[in-house]
Amino acid sequence: MKNQFCFLYTEQGHELKLPVPSYPSIWVESLGREVTDHEEMKRCLKELDTKKPYSVYLLNNQGGRVYGFHEIG
Repeated sequence: MKNQFCFLYTEQGHELKLPVPSYPSIWVESLGREVTDHEEMKRCLKELDTKKPYSVYLLNNQGGRVYGFHEIG
């Protein structure tokens, strides 16, 4: 069975557990595009390596921004 959660950890020791099916896409602000699968995400992460810091947003099923992560990197 595939893992249906994304775990994020902060430098302050906080853990976020997000249900992946609830957030089918990620908006990558620095690149101006939406990512919907792991292959696209791997390509984006390579591009973002030179665009630090960057922001990303988890989008819900209706395309609304639910979580935002700012100044990554």
